[in-house]
Amino acid sequence: MKFFRAKAFPSVSRKGWCVLFQHPFQTDKSGNKYPVVKRYLCAEQEEVDVLVDELNELLRIEEYWTSTVKGRAKARYDQRVVNAFYDEVDEPDTSTVNKSTDAYHISLIGEAESGKTSIVRAIFGIHPAREKFPIRFRKASYDTVYEMTHSAAYEAKVSFLSRQQVYETLEKTVIESALVYASGGTDYDLAVALVHGNPELHFEALFGEVPYSPRYFTEQSSTAKSTKRIFQYVESIKSLTNTVLEESTEVTEDFEQLFLQKTEYRQLIETLLTCIERSFKEKCDFTWSYGIDDWPKFAFISTESRAHYFTALHRLTTEAEKADGASCYPLITSIHATIPSVKEQLIVIQDSRRGTSLHDQVKEADHIIYTHDASREIKIDKLKQLISYGYGYKLQMIFTHAERLQGERYAEERAKKHCLSAAIQACIQREEQAVATQLSYYLTAVRVDIASYLNRSDEDDHQLSKMVCINQVSSTPKQVGAELNPIYLSILAPPIITKAISHLYSHLLQQDDKVFPEELTSQLATELYYGFVTEPSGWSTSYHSATDRQRTFQAIANSLFLAIQAYVLEEGVNREGKEWAAIQRTKGEEREYCVKKLLQTKMNKEFERGLYYVVKHVVESHGGIFIH
Repeated sequence: MKFFRAKAFPSVSRKGWCVLFQHPFQTDKSGNKYPVVKRYLCAEQEEVDVLVDELNELLRIEEYWTSTVKGRAKARYDQRVVNAFYDEVDEPDTSTVNKSTDAYHISLIGEAESGKTSIVRAIFGIHPAREKFPIRFRKASYDTVYEMTHSAAYEAKVSFLSRQQVYETLEKTVIESALVYASGGTDYDLAVALVHGNPELHFEALFGEVPYSPRYFTEQSSTAKSTKRIFQYVESIKSLTNTVLEESTEVTEDFEQLFLQKTEYRQLIETLLTCIERSFKEKCDFTWSYGIDDWPKFAFISTESRAHYFTALHRLTTEAEKADGASCYPLITSIHATIPSVKEQLIVIQDSRRGTSLHDQVKEADHIIYTHDASREIKIDKLKQLISYGYGYKLQMIFTHAERLQGERYAEERAKKHCLSAAIQACIQREEQAVATQLSYYLTAVRVDIASYLNRSDEDDHQLSKMVCINQVSSTPKQVGAELNPIYLSILAPPIITKAISHLYSHLLQQDDKVFPEELTSQLATELYYGFVTEPSGWSTSYHSATDRQRTFQAIANSLFLAIQAYVLEEGVNREGKEWAAIQRTKGEEREYCVKKLLQTKMNKEFERGLYYVVKHVVESHGGIFIH
């Protein structure tokens, strides 16, 4: 029988005491038994010894190792001990930022470094040289909501990864670096694998950098505090790896299991976590909220000082302390920032970066701003998806970095704008006729400026708000004369559905990192929208203009996407969730085989018939007429 024991120690982040122990009946996300857990116990030192003794008694009596006897434990032990053992605590009070129900919501999308940050500064009147916010990096992946309200206070709520998530990422990083060394790597190889090997963690920002030079391990090495700390971690991993290699002659799965079981390994992970916790404590401008494990859940700030507000957020999100390994930005999951405004129109801007699907990013937006770097080639796939989802009427495309267009032909601003307009028109013409018609309509006919010029230079950046046009286009179609209804020949639907699934099959084989349910929904909806919905065999009246007809398609598009999403989730994903998950983990030729096998079994005639009735229902629910 395994022996469990709890150990108390002072909290790193706040006043009070925590306890650390291996949990007897929990498992981590990888399925490993007895994970090490940290729990906050009490604020007074006098109570700690008694509470730890009670917790150790719980850890000794095996009949308490199930959640079904929690009631008996409550009758015998202190409530705080029961909470720590059975993971049940009251949620702490969570401060919130101002919520504006009547605000105008803008969804900001576009490629990395395409100028989204400049647009935020433009709308909110933030000068980048004087007010360092928002701070974004290529490695940062947190979501941000910027809210302009009539409140007098500057507020922000910053949420963080959980301790368990950070623990598991550290585990992965340490083990992978140990494998590099165990497979014949040098000390330097181990250090580089530890600091730069896991892009999810950004170890160098949390703990410090390792110079890309073997001289790091010579007498001339850096004397920086962070470099010395990294060297200590490297030595600990080396020592532990050598110990495990003495027990396991080959670097196999046994090596990883032996490595995970070592007490020294758990101590190293806890040391790394403690180092991160200290960096939270140094950010004293914020009010912190903690979870059951004493790990910060979020930081909140509310102040009427604009200078204090931007300085505090800059310190929390900046890379300036990266060299000393005291940055917090890799752990941030979201920021909700509120800025006072005297403008009549309240504005909320959402910038999503943590893998949120395109549909979820824009479904509640009143307006969509799509940014594109004028010096790069236009990628039109996202525009096509937005239109197929039914959001074309909200769309505005803004070209940024026009100053990068160099040469005599771009000497005048008019020439630059002409170049940008020509670029997107050429991109449209390369698409299928139905697609080109839709894109051209939504990028020109709905008062959308496709050639807005934004200068990125610091001296003019704060004046961009004068140039950003928020197009509040009404989505209500105009009724002229008789009711407008598209007429479809239902006999044309099955071959178009078959073609759409074939296109989906060829598309999935080319993708290595897509989430299957989302990609299935997106591709099927897009193909069916362009292949069938926008190609009626006739109209119930001829009194309406082409613009009105396009709006009719638009009314169908959003419902079509949602209906296909529900159908795919029910028929293809929920019933065979394990099969989908297995395919997502495969790569190369094996992945191609798995995709082909699944599509042969799932995308069959029965699935096509169901998809036919989904399309039929959506079209008819919006006034469309199916002729059988």
